[in-house]
Amino acid sequence: MSSRDTTVKDIVVVTSEVLAGLPHDRIPLPNSFRLPFPLGRDISVEEIEGSLVEHIFDACEPAGWNFRLPRPFGQLYSFVRNNPPDVESSVWDKDRELQKCIALSRLVKPTSVGFEYSARVVFEADREAVRGVLSASLRCGQPPSPAGRRLAQLAEE
Repeated sequence: MSSRDTTVKDIVVVTSEVLAGLPHDRIPLPNSFRLPFPLGRDISVEEIEGSLVEHIFDACEPAGWNFRLPRPFGQLYSFVRNNPPDVESSVWDKDRELQKCIALSRLVKPTSVGFEYSARVVFEADREAVRGVLSASLRCGQPPSPAGRRLAQLAEE
């Protein structure tokens, strides 16, 4: 399938786990700025729709068989890279712009934002239907599972 038939986003979900252990007066107000908040170069801070966040969580967590624990956290906000380079590839954040943005954000406000829930998301051209979610960890030197390989093939079709 050609890139004209799909849209690709690289996403880092910041979970509410980063608030664990903070005193109540240090927890940021949820409406302290309006989302989406553009950061430049096709990168923004956004609130991702609930089912897509769940797809990203599922893609990034180790799979078990017939076993699933409830998640004691949710999405706080997400860093989103629209139109990443090399959309034909399954390589997440190939030019590292998203990683640089998060590193610079730590200079503004030190956080424990990590990349545990980072993924390349492939949408159908209408930007509504999710075609596949590929964990960034699968693209960073870890051998992909058979399901991960299939998602990579879908993203590259």
